[in-house]
Amino acid sequence: MQQNFLVCFCDIKPDENAFHRQCYGSFALALTKHWGMRNKISPVRYVHFNSCGLEQQYIDLRNFTIGLFKSEHNFKKEAEFEEKIIKNVIAWSFWMDLRGNTNLVEEKINQEYKELIELLKPTNKDKFFNETILKFRQRIAELHHSLEIGDPFLRNYREDFTCPNSGETIKDKVLYDEREWRSCITTHSPEDVVVCESDNGITMKGFLKENHNLVFIDEDLIEIRLDRAESKNKLYRFLEENNTNLDIDLTMDKVKINQ
Repeated sequence: MQQNFLVCFCDIKPDENAFHRQCYGSFALALTKHWGMRNKISPVRYVHFNSCGLEQQYIDLRNFTIGLFKSEHNFKKEAEFEEKIIKNVIAWSFWMDLRGNTNLVEEKINQEYKELIELLKPTNKDKFFNETILKFRQRIAELHHSLEIGDPFLRNYREDFTCPNSGETIKDKVLYDEREWRSCITTHSPEDVVVCESDNGITMKGFLKENHNLVFIDEDLIEIRLDRAESKNKLYRFLEENNTNLDIDLTMDKVKINQ
């Protein structure tokens, strides 16, 4: 099963980010856009109820393909695996016509499958039919995974928003003001995912292993924003005691304290 892992950035100038700091914290790394583009970090696409490409038919298709592959995930140890895959593909057309009438869909799929196989057997084309449908299913899978990669880069233009720090909820906030960029790394391998423990002892699930980290060097870093002057000494000690890609002197020259 495909999993998408996100890291979020914003394209906000320092003198415009007071609200952002209030919600997300007073520390920040400012990195070049060239670094972002090199690492496939992209601006999100802000959408509203009437945006092109987000018609109800598209939403129905996305929901259906997600359900299609989730159900197939449970087939794999069953003897009639290929037959169920074929029925799932046949379901596409019926489901889009009937819009979720599950009982009727299942009845029609089974009947259609039996009729097609019986018609093709006398001409020895039933095997060809199975192979063709399975290849068609593979094309559907490729399209599905392509759409899955793009979906994390969609965000509502405006919606109710809760600040992570304060817990305050703002009704109908214009999210477009954050000018968000995102990194999305996709994996199909459970071995890529680890459980981490934060500094305060809270166990967090669903992080990628370190080899997937976004790496930056001195020339990629524009500045480091800190909450107060005392934090500068802590940063210096951290750089001194840990092996990083950064030169201590160059990095400390880029430190700025929030006003």
